[in-house]
Amino acid sequence: MPTILRSLGLAAVLVGLLAPAASAQDTWRLRLENVTVDRARESGGDRPYVVMIAFQSRLFTRRSTRVELYEREPHDWVSKPEYRGTTRLRQGDHMSSRESLPLPEWMGLHVYDPIAMTSLAPPQRTALRAPIFGAFIVVLDNNNTPPGAIRTVATTLRDWTEAYLREQVEQGGMAREFADGTVTQQELEASLRTFGARAMQQLDIGRVLETAFALTVGPLGNPDKLVGIHALVFPAVEGLATSEQTGRFSVPILGENVEWSTVVGSPGAGFTRNLVFEGSGARYRILARLAPGGLTSATRVRQLTLRLRTGDDDLREGSRVRATALDARGRVLGQGDLNGGERWEDRSTKTVVLRLSNVVPVTDIARIRLEFTSGGGMSGDNWNLDMLTVYTDPATAPLASQQGRPLKRFTGDDRTFEIALH
Repeated sequence: MPTILRSLGLAAVLVGLLAPAASAQDTWRLRLENVTVDRARESGGDRPYVVMIAFQSRLFTRRSTRVELYEREPHDWVSKPEYRGTTRLRQGDHMSSRESLPLPEWMGLHVYDPIAMTSLAPPQRTALRAPIFGAFIVVLDNNNTPPGAIRTVATTLRDWTEAYLREQVEQGGMAREFADGTVTQQELEASLRTFGARAMQQLDIGRVLETAFALTVGPLGNPDKLVGIHALVFPAVEGLATSEQTGRFSVPILGENVEWSTVVGSPGAGFTRNLVFEGSGARYRILARLAPGGLTSATRVRQLTLRLRTGDDDLREGSRVRATALDARGRVLGQGDLNGGERWEDRSTKTVVLRLSNVVPVTDIARIRLEFTSGGGMSGDNWNLDMLTVYTDPATAPLASQQGRPLKRFTGDDRTFEIALH
């Protein structure tokens, strides 16, 4: 287990970037925008999907690690007309070579907590407390593996990634030689490169997947196939060079040979890159963008848009969900009943507007609180919330977005949930 933990480490952490310069503290957004099938694995076409593990942590800072898993059905989203829009696929519900589709937002969007960039100018102790953030991106071709098996794999990777970050970033394992507070740019770059290289050299992902799939692959004639893995790691230190490493490993039980890639470097002002995933006979490209979403007091709003997804336990008719916008001192800026007592079905997504009492700077809104009131009769009602995204306008990037399975289970005794905006 410790070997596998070390192997996942920052091998599970990267996305490429380069552009102007971000502000002193920004809310970064990582978006996987679309997938292109350069070469389909099967003659009848493929159905690629993404599992993403986003993370952020801070060097030498305990309890700073946050890891969020993006794994949700339908894994066969390519076959669903609601995700294809007006695009017509040659194979009907599979993607052939040279076909592209936009990825669903719930599959490839993460908003990081505000991150302050720092520099290596004296005193260097500031840089040695720098945040490190990024993502571990796994791409598969959907076939017959039960979704629960994929969820087991994804949850295992998430847990191992979190443990590794606590060990190597929070406790400073990757930079222990600089604990006295002195480090040059060249030394820090070399440490990061070595850290990424060791993580990949120790990468034992094949054994992890073999273990996770062992109970399900046997009876399946055509299980889901792993196509590739990218790790994106962004230390929030200005001016660090970007390094990229690639390699190949096999997963014998799945009959796969797949490529991995890691990118480590300063985020600059953002980044746009086509990530190539190649293995198991397929080659896919995913356009990834990392961008700072800095909010300023000049941005003033009268309302917010909330997008909520119900999970496997519906919101019954008669139950109510109330939203409250609060400032940093807990003062109410606006309140509203979101569902009006109407039912929200299992696995449905609703978009609602929360009106504020006055026009306010968007930076004044610190958090959104949801309050659930059961109206389910004698037995009471419970409700699973799988996703909450907050926008100033649904046509813009979100102020905050969280998801889980469930993100929050509301019951008669557990009735509130909050999401921070900045």
